[in-house]
Amino acid sequence: MTSMRTVQHAWRIALLVVGMLVSVIVGAHADMTWSGYTQARYNFWDRDLDKPRDFDLRRVRLKYAGTLNDRGTEAAVQVCLGNLDDRDEDDRRVVLKDAFVRHPLSGEWSARMGFTTIPFGFEEEYSSSKRLPFERSKAARSFFPGERETGFYLLSKPAKRGTPQLALGYSNGMRDWNDEESHAWTARAQWPLPNHGVAGVSYTDARRSRLDGEAQRDYDQNCLGAHLRWNFPSGLALQSEYFDGEILDVEAKGWYGQVEYAAGEKKAMPFYRYDVFDDGKPTSYTYKRHTVGAAWDFDKNQRVTVQVERYRDLKGGSYTDWGLQWQFKYGGK
Repeated sequence: MTSMRTVQHAWRIALLVVGMLVSVIVGAHADMTWSGYTQARYNFWDRDLDKPRDFDLRRVRLKYAGTLNDRGTEAAVQVCLGNLDDRDEDDRRVVLKDAFVRHPLSGEWSARMGFTTIPFGFEEEYSSSKRLPFERSKAARSFFPGERETGFYLLSKPAKRGTPQLALGYSNGMRDWNDEESHAWTARAQWPLPNHGVAGVSYTDARRSRLDGEAQRDYDQNCLGAHLRWNFPSGLALQSEYFDGEILDVEAKGWYGQVEYAAGEKKAMPFYRYDVFDDGKPTSYTYKRHTVGAAWDFDKNQRVTVQVERYRDLKGGSYTDWGLQWQFKYGGK
């Protein structure tokens, strides 16, 4: 009974917050649109791994975004309903994914404030609806769990060729850190490449405060990263990132490399990714994962993806996971 009341209370709060945000946006301007996507997935794991073989709504996103005025101020609110099909009642909740406003300061600079993805590297801000492998790399998920934070950023997008795009900001740190208190500075510089490619470097430096018994202790959390996305005119694409830093005062590092190919009118896209992560703990093994798959875009709103992963986790166990996913988009202009 207590669990049910907690879920109902969380539902009311989530709906109230979303309703208030939407009402404010609608009242401010009418140039807003709904959009979203759903990823319905089936995973078939090794029996040695204690995970269910079943269907799952991995992501169910609803987004309301657009411009607020004739000066180009933009706002977005996005939630995920993917947890509402979970068997555990405590996990059934609406999860906030975006709630931010961005205002142009000049032709090249803008300011952004609110809750959204951290501008670090390439994969953090790359939409899960576009990414071919089901999930982000192990290093990205370890250094930036949840991918999102609340903070203020200055962003530049110069028109001059060869000039880097910049992001510089201060935040409360990642939401999924679950700390008593955290603060983070993040900076990124990246250069556009032909065919919508990009190359750049990023750095974040954070302090995380946690209760250690009755005392509060500060930890270092930092990461230096380098990223590259190169798109060939033929449809071949190469992508790679490197991460090196500290997680709770422990040195950690990782990287991944990915190759994909889009061919034909139906855009059949085979892909392969190899990623490695070392959490720096003496008792841990090095995480290694091979991911092979293919995706088919049947039209602009539907994609079916099949993939298989073979990996060794940080405890030294080796597993295989087969997956099938149907993604469909809705809304928008």
